[in-house]
Amino acid sequence: RQMCIRDRNQVKELNLNKNRLVKIDLNLEKLEKLSIFGNYLTHLKNFVFKHLVCLKILDFNFNKLGLIELKVFQALNNLTELFLQYNSLTKLPSKLFINSGKLITIR
Repeated sequence: RQMCIRDRNQVKELNLNKNRLVKIDLNLEKLEKLSIFGNYLTHLKNFVFKHLVCLKILDFNFNKLGLIELKVFQALNNLTELFLQYNSLTKLPSKLFINSGKLITIR
């Protein structure tokens, strides 16, 4: 099932909480805050956020994440807050946040 957003270049905040999502693919260049709390995501693939260059806040709490690939956050140079609590993560790639100079909060 796909979602259609009119004027997608104007969207700054998007709440996709508790929608039973198993994957995401977004192209919202002005998006600053994305909440995907309480879904069924298990894996974040490289470059999945390549179009979200303005993103500052990303909430993945209460998903089923077990794997985050190395280059997932590479395009997110403006990311300041990342929430990953209550997932199935046991380890993260050592250089996952190498381009995340503005990142202040990781939970």
